[in-house]
Amino acid sequence: MDGELTAFINRLSGTALVDAAMMLVSAYGVPLIVALVTLQWFGRGNRAHIRHVAIVAGLAFLLGLALNQLVLLGIHRARPYDAGVTRLLIAKSADWSFPSDHATASLAVAFVFWVKGLRGWALAVTGLA
Repeated sequence: MDGELTAFINRLSGTALVDAAMMLVSAYGVPLIVALVTLQWFGRGNRAHIRHVAIVAGLAFLLGLALNQLVLLGIHRARPYDAGVTRLLIAKSADWSFPSDHATASLAVAFVFWVKGLRGWALAVTGLA
């Protein structure tokens, strides 16, 4: 299943628009999510709830990255481009491919937004993830 999913995603590459979009998300997706969480601090409505969500999302982001580092100590999975099954669009990464820091951090924030009832923001962050 992993190989089939990788092949499906890789078939989307090669189109200038898709490649440009993926490079933008890779470069700016996580900083944009951090900015969205930060903007929550200044949100209208129930400020105590919104600020609580922003703090919890920030902590979930950091906890997710910390847990990733622990998992990386025990699981050394080569990146798909090192195995020759994908086309590399961005600079090579020095660490292992699993778990993904980008996916973990962004989905941790999205999960907090979903649980705390900020569905619009949750949908936006889930899309970026």
